Amino acid sequence: MTNQRIDQDGVITSQASSAKSYVVVRFKKQKEPQSVRIAADHNKRARFFYEQGHEHAPEGGQLIARKNEKLWGPDTPEEVADLARSLMSQHAVKKLRKDAVRAVEVLLSLSPRHCIDDAAFFTDSMHWFAQRFGGIENLLAADIHRDEAQDHIHMLFLPVLDGRMVGSQMVGGRGKIKGCKLSFNEEICRQYGVRVLMVDSLSRQEKAIASRAVQECLVAARDPVSTSLVWDAIRSSIENQPEPYLPLLGLNTSMFRQQRTIRGAVPIFAGTGKDSTQHANYKGVGR
Repeated sequence: MTNQRIDQDGVITSQASSAKSYVVVRFKKQKEPQSVRIAADHNKRARFFYEQGHEHAPEGGQLIARKNEKLWGPDTPEEVADLARSLMSQHAVKKLRKDAVRAVEVLLSLSPRHCIDDAAFFTDSMHWFAQRFGGIENLLAADIHRDEAQDHIHMLFLPVLDGRMVGSQMVGGRGKIKGCKLSFNEEICRQYGVRVLMVDSLSRQEKAIASRAVQECLVAARDPVSTSLVWDAIRSSIENQPEPYLPLLGLNTSMFRQQRTIRGAVPIFAGTGKDSTQHANYKGVGR
């Protein structure tokens, strides 16, 4: 793994880093109608992709979903949605408001080339987060994905408590989320030699710049993900929230916050990726 910094002349340089494995923690409040089924559709990999060719089972293609593992819950998206409706009925939840949180999704992504027992880590993490979201009975599904660069788990919770859907309260604001991550780091991650990556958020304009930088790094490095069948979905994720991708490429949010003083500048990374020892000009930064 490499780390990058900007020197006084505005030049990005790569340096070796010995940082230990980390995990990115993200929360998403699902508010759209049918959002439980839609989220489960993705998490269960209801649309099958293959490592060679397209999704219509080409000759010799290996099913990517075989690398994944169901950790908790039903087998199909429809069954997950049915479970959510059943639990709401058991708790006598009345008609939801239009802006109600219908589910809370927790995503944990481990750093590439980690050296831990990910199944054990994800299992302990699942039970830890279940206690934060009303108990294990509120967990609709948990699925481990190993078909991308980062091993990760999707946990889908029904945010019900005392007959009310309280997703926004359960997730909380920035302070509560930070506190949750710090507690998770101390109580679970330290046992596995993993640290929670505390990712700072960027403004809309800064996200756009960072997103382009991440995509350019991947293309310049000829990273296989940039030509994979799931690239469109990954690119959309990068555009929505580029922050978690930055440390994977040796970048950090502070590099893009400095862009506030630059008008119309779009960073072009000409290096060969995260393993490169070369550098690229980053004009304007630090001047």
